[in-house]
Amino acid sequence: MEHQPNDSIAPPDRPGPGRGLSRAIRGPAQGMPWAAPAAVLLAAAIFGIDLVLPLGVAGGVPYVAVILFGWWLERPGSVIWLAALCSILTALGYFLSPEGGVPWMVLLNRTLALCAIGVTAVLVHHARGSETRIRAARDEAEALAAARSAELRKSETRLRDAIEALPVGFTVYDKDDRLTLCNEICRGYLFHHLDSVPYGATFEEIVTERFERGLYLDAEDLKDRWLSERLKLHRDPNGPFEQRHSDGRWYWINEQRTEEGGVVVVSVDITERKRLEHEVLRQERLATLGQLTATVSHELRNPLGVIRTSAFIIKEGRTDTNPRVPRALERIERSVIRCDRIIDELLDFTRTSELEPEPTPLDSWLDSTLSEQALPSEVELRRNFNVAGIDIAIDRDRFRRAVINVFDNACQAMTDPAAKHDGDTDHILTVTTRVSDDRVEIIFEDNGPGIPAEVRPMIFEPLFSTKGFGVGLGLPAVKQIMEQHGGGVDIDSVPGQGARVRLWLPRADRG
Repeated sequence: MEHQPNDSIAPPDRPGPGRGLSRAIRGPAQGMPWAAPAAVLLAAAIFGIDLVLPLGVAGGVPYVAVILFGWWLERPGSVIWLAALCSILTALGYFLSPEGGVPWMVLLNRTLALCAIGVTAVLVHHARGSETRIRAARDEAEALAAARSAELRKSETRLRDAIEALPVGFTVYDKDDRLTLCNEICRGYLFHHLDSVPYGATFEEIVTERFERGLYLDAEDLKDRWLSERLKLHRDPNGPFEQRHSDGRWYWINEQRTEEGGVVVVSVDITERKRLEHEVLRQERLATLGQLTATVSHELRNPLGVIRTSAFIIKEGRTDTNPRVPRALERIERSVIRCDRIIDELLDFTRTSELEPEPTPLDSWLDSTLSEQALPSEVELRRNFNVAGIDIAIDRDRFRRAVINVFDNACQAMTDPAAKHDGDTDHILTVTTRVSDDRVEIIFEDNGPGIPAEVRPMIFEPLFSTKGFGVGLGLPAVKQIMEQHGGGVDIDSVPGQGARVRLWLPRADRG
């Protein structure tokens, strides 16, 4: 998609038809310095010839040629003085030339010569005056046109500056749907991946190129249907809409048809508004969660304790041989443990007490914590510890909860019957510790089904869960705990190829 820039403002000082017309009007060059001496010399030559020839031959008509030199004199009025000179010379010739011809014909000839001189002088003077007026009018028109052009250029410059200063994206497509104008904000998010703005490209070419590069997040699931609907919406705008890009930013877009048949597109970055809306929703969820936690932790702990104790007594005192009873008791015990874990998640996430960090040898502490967990029989745990001798400052109880949550999530993902697995693939969970730059990392890597792309943006949302159990606080609690320790959590996943969760903390021995 290579196109030359197409500036919507015409270049200044472009030659036009007015320039050719003005050259045609200008005619012969004016104000020639040689015109006056040449006219005088010609007049003297004609007078000399008139004095030699008889009256019947020379009649003064040749002086008309002298008058024509007035076209090149500097001042239009000079032609009158030239006509007066020629008239005087014609009259003198009548009296000084040798006699000859019929007297009344000679007198008529001289009279006609004087008339010809006068008429020619009047015509030349009028033509010179008309040309002067035309030239003045032309110069005035050119000056006015230049002033209007300058004002137009200033107006266009002000308009362009105003468009560039807009806090929103502004794009214009002509009646052929080709890009003609794009301000800086629009260039920043539409064409940041290109070396130059593709002026002259059609909207379809632009949106198709961006679609094929995967720059529209909403198009990932709809594929070609999204592209056809987007083109249809552009050709027949029916109001503003919101669009999400793959870089996580949101845009409010409004397209309007112009009278010439083009399209003006206004786009506003609403990412911050979306973030605030999301934050408000999150706070509402947390408020609800706080109220729920206070009730659940108090109302369920005691009944769960009674159920656990009762199940233990039944298990110890039973005398029947029904094989279904042990399995039922095991289900009761697992359910109680699951309910206890939900309560722990609620308490961990809403807990506001200060951390009590203490130096901890990471490798040995992590090995002991993992050994305490119930590992599913179909999952193999591999340890790859590489930070022996390095202590980190952690609140051991809180940090243990973060590690357990990530460990349980990985095991559940690999053993979930609803997930698609290759029957010949072993379920392997690898836990690695390492030093990377100035931080210590704990990496949990499984080969389960991975995290779907549409779910990834919401995995740290409180109360969001894709499981049929739990309250969706496992990963949000992990994120909260890591941030309380000054660290963080990063998750990478390829659907069908597992997930990689990285817990990281700053090194305690680096100030």
